[in-house]
Amino acid sequence: MKFGKVNILSEIEKSYPEWNHMQEIRLRIGQNVHIRYKNQDIEVPKQVSQKDIREVMEFVSNYSMHAYENELRQGFITIEGGHRVGIAGKVIVEKERIKTLKYIHFLNIRFAHERKGCADHVMEYL
Repeated sequence: MKFGKVNILSEIEKSYPEWNHMQEIRLRIGQNVHIRYKNQDIEVPKQVSQKDIREVMEFVSNYSMHAYENELRQGFITIEGGHRVGIAGKVIVEKERIKTLKYIHFLNIRFAHERKGCADHVMEYL
């Protein structure tokens, strides 16, 4: 996965180049980046800004946030490769239904990985 012009993610990509071992990236405004890499939790000494969150959201939504309104209501966006971006912010409710999510302050990027044979023991029951 290539993050191109998304500064905070491209910095992580340079420091941790083996993306097949990247499991998770957590971004919280005002806090350092946290990653799960090769089954280890690592705090990256890079503080997350509102600009960083905005850049990542623009990138994962293909620069068209309104196209992902339904997914935003669920609290995550699924991106190319089956990866998911969990989103936390202020929920806007209209007529007892979630309308959208605003003031996003936390993102959790989870990377999908194939795990061959993980369901072998349950196959006989299906």
